[in-house]
Amino acid sequence: MTEATKKLRRRWLYVPYAVAGIIVIAYYFLWQAGASEMKKAIGNWAADQREIGIDVQYDALKSDGFPFFLRVHVENPKIITQGGEISWYTERLSLDALPYDLNKLIFSSRTEQVTFIDGFGEWRTTAEDFRFSIVNDKDHGWKFAATINSLRANRPQDNQTVELETLLLGLMPETEGGSTLVLSMKLEELTKLHGQERIDLANMRALIALTQTDLLDDQALWRENGGALVISGLEAQIEQSKLAVAGQITLDENNAPAGQLNTEITAPAAMIKAIEKLDFLSKDDAEQLSASLTLAAIAGGGKISSPIELENGAASIAGTKIADLPRFK
Repeated sequence: MTEATKKLRRRWLYVPYAVAGIIVIAYYFLWQAGASEMKKAIGNWAADQREIGIDVQYDALKSDGFPFFLRVHVENPKIITQGGEISWYTERLSLDALPYDLNKLIFSSRTEQVTFIDGFGEWRTTAEDFRFSIVNDKDHGWKFAATINSLRANRPQDNQTVELETLLLGLMPETEGGSTLVLSMKLEELTKLHGQERIDLANMRALIALTQTDLLDDQALWRENGGALVISGLEAQIEQSKLAVAGQITLDENNAPAGQLNTEITAPAAMIKAIEKLDFLSKDDAEQLSASLTLAAIAGGGKISSPIELENGAASIAGTKIADLPRFK
């Protein structure tokens, strides 16, 4: 073998390393381009929100994660609605994506979140796992999903605390370009604490659809075109009570909820007591409602199997009014 042949063979040994180096360099530039696009999209979104009166602020955008993933950190983001009715703040919000596919974005935060809602006060929230994602989907157009684990929210003004073990939430159009939105939810171990008072809302599962969402700005047009909130199934355990609901809700001519919900309630007194503790019912109203529904449950062998009727601005079950209904403007 000649010396020239040996040199040629040695050169070929370097080819795999050269190819690998080119791939790494190309991937690095792809990663940098992805980070740049994510930062640009965040800036554009913030500018769009400001144009419609929502103030979006943040200190800086930082990227890391190379080479395994692409992550952009938003430092000290703050969102304030026009008029200040709602505001939200945290020290860091992170966005994750694959450098070669920005069609799926995952948002997460491990820092304390401060949320103010007019009428509900300021809440400080921490969670072991707080993330949500938005992804493009060929069948539905887009999908939104949220996962929250081990959440604790406290309202400092009166030391009310809400604890949540798990919340799984999904939202997507029924079909690509469709006007029906489908919501799925699974909630486990929701508890409210206030001093010595404790309310266990336990578990809830729901599958709900909202039709004709493209007409929601005009209630009359939405109603005339068959707009409805369709509850395919909702099951909940509240204290010792169990609740199952299915049916649909629309609006009447006065823009109040109307419809019929097939309902089954076991041990209704515990549920009414929980609603009273949540300040949705006065003590006197809760006692009267609890007595009426307990009698209805006794007559039904321990449970109520009767539709909830929504009409004339009120909700009733088994002939007993349980709530006044709002009118939408």
